[in-house]
Amino acid sequence: MSIKDESRLRMVSYLEKIGYIKNESVKNAFLKVDRSMFVHEASKDEAYKDTPLSIGWGQTISCLLYTSPSPRDRTRDRMPPSA
Repeated sequence: MSIKDESRLRMVSYLEKIGYIKNESVKNAFLKVDRSMFVHEASKDEAYKDTPLSIGWGQTISCLLYTSPSPRDRTRDRMPPSA
């Protein structure tokens, strides 16, 4: 397992622990998407730190602790699996 994979797993475990990740589809998305692909080369080692990182054009990947699921995600948590 690479350091990047370990960092991703650690981040997902942390987000589950604090209640940010509440369903498997969100968890799987966090496990599947490599955040380092969205940041500048110089910041790739910091992709899984809990800090905003530039993705260019004046935009950032949000720090993890201060982002919250959208109302749509919260609604999905209460929907039956067949919906």
